[in-house]
Amino acid sequence: FKQKTAYEIQVWLEFRRVLFRSITAIKEREYSLEQIKQAKIIFPNAKGYDILHCIYAIEEYGITNIDKAREILQDNDCKIITSCAHAILEYGYNFVQSVIREFPNENFKDESLSIYGICNGIKSNII
Repeated sequence: FKQKTAYEIQVWLEFRRVLFRSITAIKEREYSLEQIKQAKIIFPNAKGYDILHCIYAIEEYGITNIDKAREILQDNDCKIITSCAHAILEYGYNFVQSVIREFPNENFKDESLSIYGICNGIKSNII
């Protein structure tokens, strides 16, 4: 048996790491096909990276909170709805609804100003 150099061992370990990471990624992609279908039903306008954001929101905030957020906002934008659903989960439906009434002309599509961020600022006495 031929003894390997440290460099050869390092290359082999890196190859194994990439190989097993790829296998895991493929399994995750297969697993998430149903989640992608569900996200496309709930958020029909979502495309590309937003679909992953929607899947995360469905898992983290629940479909009930997403439906409540859509009801308050009358909007279908994935990021706005998920921010609102996050706020509903953390601060409650009535509080979030009153905050949105307080900021009726805000453009919540701006990434720097999310509904969750506003609610968090109010609760923290920053706003």
